[in-house]
Amino acid sequence: GRLLPAMTVTDVNALVDDLLRTDNRLVIATMTDRPDTDEPSDADLRAMFERAEAVVASEDIQPYDDGVQDGGLVPDGLTPSSIERVEELPEADATEIVLGNGVRVRLKQTDYKTDEVVFTATSPGGLSRVSDDEYFAGSVAAQIATQSGVAGMNQTDLDKRLWGKPVRVAPYVSGTSEGFNGSFEPSQAETAMQLIHAYFATPNFDAAALGRYQAQQTALLANLDNVPQVALIRALTETFGGDSPRTRQFPTVAEVEALTTGELQALYLDRFADASDFLFTFVGSFDPDEMTNLARLYLGTLPTQSRDDATLDVDPTPPDAVTLRDVYKGAAPQSTVLTVFYGPMDYAPSERLAHQAMVEVLGIQIREDLREERGGVYSPAVQGQRDDEPTPEQQVIVQFTCDPDRAVELADAVIEQVQRLRDDGPSMENMAKVKEQLRRSQETSLRTNGFWVNTLDFYGMRPSENLSNVTDFDARVAALTATDIQQAAQAYLDLERYARFILYPEDRAPDGQ
Repeated sequence: GRLLPAMTVTDVNALVDDLLRTDNRLVIATMTDRPDTDEPSDADLRAMFERAEAVVASEDIQPYDDGVQDGGLVPDGLTPSSIERVEELPEADATEIVLGNGVRVRLKQTDYKTDEVVFTATSPGGLSRVSDDEYFAGSVAAQIATQSGVAGMNQTDLDKRLWGKPVRVAPYVSGTSEGFNGSFEPSQAETAMQLIHAYFATPNFDAAALGRYQAQQTALLANLDNVPQVALIRALTETFGGDSPRTRQFPTVAEVEALTTGELQALYLDRFADASDFLFTFVGSFDPDEMTNLARLYLGTLPTQSRDDATLDVDPTPPDAVTLRDVYKGAAPQSTVLTVFYGPMDYAPSERLAHQAMVEVLGIQIREDLREERGGVYSPAVQGQRDDEPTPEQQVIVQFTCDPDRAVELADAVIEQVQRLRDDGPSMENMAKVKEQLRRSQETSLRTNGFWVNTLDFYGMRPSENLSNVTDFDARVAALTATDIQQAAQAYLDLERYARFILYPEDRAPDGQ
């Protein structure tokens, strides 16, 4: 602390001159190891380095200017909106405020972390409201916006403006919604609100940011064909969506190169043109009166339109049959086995809980069989997904790696465990394990800001749902029966409709494949 104030620019420059000498340099070159790539010689590297030195020496390099342009994140003269309605949410110890422009704001003050506020914002529609031809550009638009700055500042200038301020504001556009995620320290509440307003009203779409993205993506895509897991993912997305851009995980180089800032900006601005159907949720250590006043000033003045922006059902229809696909890629002597059960779902709270418990029970059975009894896999993963937008549906995904010689045996063992759960239901021991897991997980989650911000958002976007599902969780778990889980397995683990994918090394491919 005593040395820094005494240090001068002259001192630093003298140290640089002493360290950056010509007699102690090491040049390291990193390049792709490909058969068709010529490796430069030492003389080649020396020549390239000396040419670069000559260019630098010939330039008239001015001292670095780190100045940030004048101007705020939002325009002057914003007038706070009215508050149309205030509703208490006693089940969550939270409050909902409806502003004059229709924006809803949910506030829950907590003391779980004294230096944290987390937030989310959700509006229906998302990429379901754009055409297939616009889908890829729409999926990229928010990413480029976050790399381009706001309010006339590029990202570098914005980073300087926010230096030392713990605040993160990130817009997104997903398949079914658009909105924001982020966090900030309580002292930065106004900065966060200003950033939200700016990403609505004055986003930037910087050609340089787009160019960087395009360069990164084209370099990445050039090597994807050699990645075994990519071949597996492509087989999966082709099965569930053909060549639809809505299910493809990877764009083509041509699609990346065709992106323009104009198209991205138009798609982004359309998604954020109407704030009237947005729900903002803030959870953490904040002053409720301050947050209310900031919401009135920065969220209550967001633009609105009169339009229907409900989420549309535009996704491809998955096959109504059993699909078995083998993929051959790579040289590693191991296989990846991926089994996906899927289909429509009754989205009632009782069904969601039964589905969640069923996934946990299936996970226990598969670990006991494939790992402990058969010794065939190290760590099988069993995951469940439940969605109600655009239509209620569910998935159960089982994935593991194993010896290629045992891939079919172990994949069949998954089906055997599914059949066992459908026929016999869970054991009493597994029922007790799962109920305890659910209770403990809920108990831990209830003391986190992340749980509450997601919960308040979830129920706020679904008027037919009741927050009492959260407070009644333990009672609902206690009332869950083995029959409930067995019936969920019979409904959702359909042995007449699932997809199985096995990734093998290339040397296992049959002739002609």
